[in-house]
Amino acid sequence: MGCGMRCLASFVLSGTLGLLLPAAALGWQVSLGGDLATSVKIDAAGDVVAAGDGDPSGGRALRVAKFEGATGRKRWERLFGDIGVFTLLASLRDALALDVAGDVFASSFGSTLKLSGATGSTLWRTDISDPAFIHAIAVDPAGNVFVAAEICPAPCTNSVDLFVVIKYSGADGSELWRYTLGGNTSTEGRATAVTVDGNGNAVAEGLDQTEQLTVVKIAAADGSELWRQVVPGLSSATSSGEGAIAVDASGDVVAGGETGCGHGCDFTVAKLSGTDGTQIWQYVEGDSEPGGAPPRRSSRCGSTLPATWLRPGARFSRSR
Repeated sequence: MGCGMRCLASFVLSGTLGLLLPAAALGWQVSLGGDLATSVKIDAAGDVVAAGDGDPSGGRALRVAKFEGATGRKRWERLFGDIGVFTLLASLRDALALDVAGDVFASSFGSTLKLSGATGSTLWRTDISDPAFIHAIAVDPAGNVFVAAEICPAPCTNSVDLFVVIKYSGADGSELWRYTLGGNTSTEGRATAVTVDGNGNAVAEGLDQTEQLTVVKIAAADGSELWRQVVPGLSSATSSGEGAIAVDASGDVVAGGETGCGHGCDFTVAKLSGTDGTQIWQYVEGDSEPGGAPPRRSSRCGSTLPATWLRPGARFSRSR
C-alpha cells in the first residue's frame, strides 16, 4: 500500500477527551475519471475547485473542475489534453489558486491558465518556452500571479535546472518580470513554493545552485532580490528543495522542508525575519546524521515510529 491518505485510519482525534472517534459521514463525492485530484481550493461562496490528472484514457492531462459546495453538483469542468500532469510530485498540490473575484489559476509543467470562476472558460494562457515544471502558484491582492518553477534553459543539454519565479499580469497573462537563481553544470535548482507578503512581494522556497534549501524574498515592483537565506539541516548533504512557505501578520517568513538528504532527510522548519532574512529560530529533526552516518529511523509510511516524536539529537536553535 502506498503512502498518502490510504496510510491513515478513518478516525479523528478529539482534543477534549483525547479519544479516537469515527470520522464524520461523507457529505458528497464526485468521480470524473483520471487518476488523482492533486489540488483543492474553496472560493468565497463555499464552492470547491479541484485540479489534477483527469485523463480517463490513462494518459496524463490537466483537468480543472468546479463543484457546488453544498451538494457537489458540478458547475463546470475543463480537460486540457495538451497540458501534462506529473502526479508523483507532492508540491503539485500548490499549483492551483483563486483571486478575489473567484477566477481560477492553474499550472502544470510550463503552462499557466486563468479560467473564469463562473463558467470555466479560458481567459488567458501562457507557456514557458523552455522545458519547465511549475511547482506552485500564488496570487496577490491585485490579481497578479506568481509561479515557482524549475526551468532547463535551451538547449537543455547539460542537466542544469534553474530556480525561477515569474510574475504574470492577472489581466492578460503577460510576463511582468522573471527572477532566476542560476545553477551550474552539475546541479539542479528549483523553486517549489511561493507566497505573497502584505506588500505584494514574493517569497519563494526551493533548491539553490549548491543544492541546499533556500528562501528568497523578491520585490513586487521589478523582481529584484531583497534577501536570500539558506536553511541548513543536521548534515551538509543536499536537499530536495521540496517544502512549504508562509508569511505571518508581521511579515516574518516561516519555511518548512527537508534538508540533509544523504541517508534520509531532516524535517526542518525555520522562521526568518521578513526584513532581511536572518534566522529567528529553527527546528530540525530527521533521518540524516552528521558525517553521513546511516539514519537512526525512517518516518516513512509503513515503518515503525519512535516512542516520542522528538528523537534524541533533534536540534532547536534560536537566533534572537
